[in-house]
Order: sequence, then structure tokens, then C-alpha cells
Amino acid sequence: MKNFSALRQTVQSTAAAIAVATTCLMMTSTPAMAHNSAEHFAESIEQSHQADVWYAKSAVQFEAVVAFGGNTILDATIIYDYHANRVRITLKNGVVMVFDGDKAWVSPADTKMPGPSPRFHLLTWPYFLALPFKLQDPGTHLAPWKQKHTAKLTFGEGVGDSPKDWYVLYRNPKTNTLDGTAYIVTYGKSVDKAEADPHAVRYEKIVDVEGVKLATEWEFFNWSPEQGFHGDPLGHATLSNIQFITPDDSTFAIPEGAAEDQLPAAE
Repeated sequence: MKNFSALRQTVQSTAAAIAVATTCLMMTSTPAMAHNSAEHFAESIEQSHQADVWYAKSAVQFEAVVAFGGNTILDATIIYDYHANRVRITLKNGVVMVFDGDKAWVSPADTKMPGPSPRFHLLTWPYFLALPFKLQDPGTHLAPWKQKHTAKLTFGEGVGDSPKDWYVLYRNPKTNTLDGTAYIVTYGKSVDKAEADPHAVRYEKIVDVEGVKLATEWEFFNWSPEQGFHGDPLGHATLSNIQFITPDDSTFAIPEGAAEDQLPAAE
């Protein structure tokens, strides 16, 4: 039980502003030079990952296997309509989870997930895949961070499930692809508690999918402002069979016999 509790706490630290799937850059009282630097940071990543091709597509489908502490917490097919922020996850055991753009649903209604909640799964993994394309979404604020080739992403009040979350983004200086990001999660917890336990994901094995560059291997680590990524990997995600599709609206309909999975209460 102790190991499972630690696993669950670590995994839940990966949610970071997950529901913010449709946002654009809105810098506030930042000096012009800093603003331009942040804008260039975002645009260089978007261009490297081919954001124009990404947004010309309707939706993406992929297989995802996610493991933490040696335990597989997700083995599923994911369909993500990033224009309408809708997600469908079908587990290998037949459980279906849907985020319809507002609410999260799971069928059968009595499903017990071994770890994070259905809403967490629905909003986490698609967001991490799409992060290179989300840096200038409405309600986001991007500013240069302490180190070269880094920037900090924050969110406006009322944006997504966890507007007090933040990211520290790392850009590859040679390729301009997104190397990884540190993050906190206030999803169901206080800011102080979240900032006491930051984590990070490192993106690896970037492949070309129909003209779009996407990371297919993710490694999760502990992180601190002083040490950056440190220690042994905490978890790992592998993506495969990535393809762009055009789903119909029934894909994101509430599954038969489903129950709503609501937001956790804040501490």
C-alpha cells in the first residue's frame, strides 16, 4: 500500500493544467524584449514540430502504454480531437472513457481505475502529446525563465481545471524541438503542496507522422529549479501507431451505462 500510494502521488503530479487544451499567448505587463523573446521561443518550437500541419488535421489517434514504479497504469487507444478538446480512451479490457469537452465519463459506471481517475487520464496524456502546439493558446502566459532555451508557462484565472499550475519548458538549441518540461499540479491540492513536489517529463524518439513531429517516448523524473531533471526515471510512456483521423461526433458521445467522473475537491 505504501508503494501504491507513492505511485499514485507521483502519477497525479503529471496533470499540470491538463484541461487547458485550447489556449493562445496573452502576455501581460512584460517588457517588449522579454515578450518578443517568449514569442520567438514558442514560434520556434511550433515551427520545428510543424504546428501548421498539426492544426490542418482533424484529430489524432494513438496507442499509449504508461507505467510508473514498474506498474502499468494505462494500456489503451486514445483519440484526441484537439480542435474541440474532446478525448476518447478505450482500455484493453474494454473500459471506455470520454471527455466531451466539458465533462468526463467512464463506462461501465462502477469501473475502478488502478491509480489516477478517468478524468486525469483523459486530460493528461493528450495534453503532453500536444504541448509543443499549446504554447500560444488563449489564456496562457509565456515568459523567459532563468536558463537559456527555457521559458515558463502559466495560465490565467479560470483557465482549465488547474489554472495555478505552471510549466518550465526546455527547448533543444539545435533542433528547436521541445526537449521536455517541468511542471506542478494543483489538481485537487494546494499550490504549496504542489510546488513542494515538482516533476518533469523528457521527450525522446521524435518521429515524423504525416509531416508532424511527435515524441513517442516520454520519461518522467523528479525536478527542482536548482538541479533540473534528477534521479532515476519515475515513469515511462510509449506511444505507437500514431495516425491522424477524422472521427464523427459519435466517437465522443457519452458511453452507454456511463457515470460522470468529477473534478476532485481542492484542498
